[in-house]
Amino acid sequence: FTSKTTSHLMATLPDKHDIVSEHGEASSNTYQVLQKYMKQGDEQPPDEAHLELAGNVEQEDFETAFKMCLEAAEQGHIEAQYCAGYCYYKGKGAEQNYKKAYKWFKKAAIKRHSNAQFFIGMMCLKGHGMEISQQKAFEWLTKSAEQGHIEAQWIIGTMYAEGKGVEQNVHKGYQWYIKAAERGHSEAQFRLGVIYAKGQGVKKNEQKAIEWYLKASSQDHLFSYISLGFCYMKGEGVEQNHQKASEWLMKAAVRGNAEAQYTLGTMAQNQQTAIEWFMKAATQGHDEAQYTLGVIYAVGEGVEKK
Repeated sequence: FTSKTTSHLMATLPDKHDIVSEHGEASSNTYQVLQKYMKQGDEQPPDEAHLELAGNVEQEDFETAFKMCLEAAEQGHIEAQYCAGYCYYKGKGAEQNYKKAYKWFKKAAIKRHSNAQFFIGMMCLKGHGMEISQQKAFEWLTKSAEQGHIEAQWIIGTMYAEGKGVEQNVHKGYQWYIKAAERGHSEAQFRLGVIYAKGQGVKKNEQKAIEWYLKASSQDHLFSYISLGFCYMKGEGVEQNHQKASEWLMKAAVRGNAEAQYTLGTMAQNQQTAIEWFMKAATQGHDEAQYTLGVIYAVGEGVEKK
């Protein structure tokens, strides 16, 4: 999830032809790979194409590309400054160094580079190279969010909703969630579903909760599957339908979610199937599943008494 920095705020990285003349064609290609790799600009893992591209690059090539990036950064190129910070932060082409990462992110961030602002916010939030400061994190993430950085918008929504780094304001949290959710952020969509289901800062609306859960589920959001399963099981926002409840819960259960596995066990039509689901949940530490299995084996109902 990245936000595009407007062209009038971005300095251009060195031209490919300049790189070829100085470092050779192979290095210029690696430099382009590094540009693509670092432009993801957030905490999300790169997609498969990104991984395949980056995986074909030797560490020494990344180091050469990083040196070129650093040269441009020292000349004041904003995107190169962000790139240098990213490389130090991730340890790509250079030894991981949070203090140096912060230095270069800061140079780009004060020039309104939204990704750099985002990373400084995350460093403050996680205490990478500095003391944890939710307040400073909120300040930098807000700068990034106001420029349209979708991940920053989602995090700012959460900070408002939970009162972290800022006075709690559920309604402002809702407003930031909307910004991210309408642009396709699955976690923000799920949170909006929860907000409407519980009436947190908005009028309770189970139908709208279902709408947002469905949007998130279309992006393979695990907890949306579970929420939809429970909605169908209880008839909240939709007509009660145990078959559909099972179908949604199954999507989460096959991905290893213990709560979904346990619930499918309680809904099973025969004891053997129920035991299988309870066992899957119990081995993951689900206490109700463990207790239920204990009772089944103690009584010896349909199984060997143990």
